[in-house]
Amino acid sequence: MSNFRPKNRESGACANVCFKVTLFATYYEIVTMNRRTTIKDIAAQLGVSHSTVSRALRGDKRISSTTVENVRRVAERIGYRPNILACGLVHNRTSLIGILTSNVRGSFFADVIDGAQSVLDKRRYSILLCCSHKNPAAERAHLETLIDKQVEGIILLPVTSCGTNSRVIRQAQDLHIPIVIVGTRKKEVNAPMIGTDNEQGGYLAARHLLDLGHRRIIYITPSKEDLHSERHRFGLENAQRYRGYLRAMKDFGLDSEISTIEIDPDVQDMTPLRDILKKKNAPTAFFAYSDRLAISAMQASLSWGYRVPTDLSFVGFDDIDFASLVYPPLTSIAQPKLDMGRFAAKKILNQIEGLPEDDLTCTPELRKRDSSGPAPK
Repeated sequence: MSNFRPKNRESGACANVCFKVTLFATYYEIVTMNRRTTIKDIAAQLGVSHSTVSRALRGDKRISSTTVENVRRVAERIGYRPNILACGLVHNRTSLIGILTSNVRGSFFADVIDGAQSVLDKRRYSILLCCSHKNPAAERAHLETLIDKQVEGIILLPVTSCGTNSRVIRQAQDLHIPIVIVGTRKKEVNAPMIGTDNEQGGYLAARHLLDLGHRRIIYITPSKEDLHSERHRFGLENAQRYRGYLRAMKDFGLDSEISTIEIDPDVQDMTPLRDILKKKNAPTAFFAYSDRLAISAMQASLSWGYRVPTDLSFVGFDDIDFASLVYPPLTSIAQPKLDMGRFAAKKILNQIEGLPEDDLTCTPELRKRDSSGPAPK
């Protein structure tokens, strides 16, 4: 009997210790499950220093293979993920590239982003994507956020070409964060730009309609103010495409036939289009600032009983995916959107490595489809 009692006391003490260990582990998991785990959590579970855990995760050869395996096993079990920003502070790198666009709805923006990501993925960079929704104040706030996140570069598809937010952009550059601008050059900002020869694109569109025999060709603009103002709500592209249209019309001696109508793409009030089609010498063809405007105008005309391209012809700009899917398929001026994104990413990476970069202007192409045809007799 006397030998039995100590054995019970020993077993009871052992069970008590096991219970306390289990209780601690359960308590530890409850405490840590609602916050980000760190190397200190791994160290606490293994009873080693956090510097040992850090070296093990880096594959330091001074740490035994057994310890490395234990660290990795615990790290996986508790869901440890390295803090990229903290690592960035130590190594002065975050492997993050910010992309700030004014819109994500159109395929132009999506393709540029896709092209950039295809390059950045290969170099193990991640993207922080922000959208300003054409709001300069939102653009400024997102730029400040990207700076705070310590991105290594910013690809900017800006809201406007005017000097809005140039101070924040220069602040990023002062912090040695390279900038590449896609689409619209920003005034007061010295950064490489990737764009399309918009004037040549406008010329190709108008020349295509002129070669089909059209003489009364209207340019559909999202804002007439853009054509005669420095603010450029829709960017310099609008004025540049209009200049291409003007050049083609003047080449054919049609200065008197030059005319525009304004249709806001966000409102899409087709009254100006209906009014001009009611005139005695109504136009037979339209070249629009964008595919979106061209498609809207074409569909409105079809709903009013006009035949396309028998009565009216339409040409857009951007060659978005939807352009080939509408009826009739839209003739458009194509921009190399994926290539523009790839070039932007390469220019960012080159700047990160200290290499100088210049502007790049891409050549537009005419994509002929069924929305444009010979002028009516």
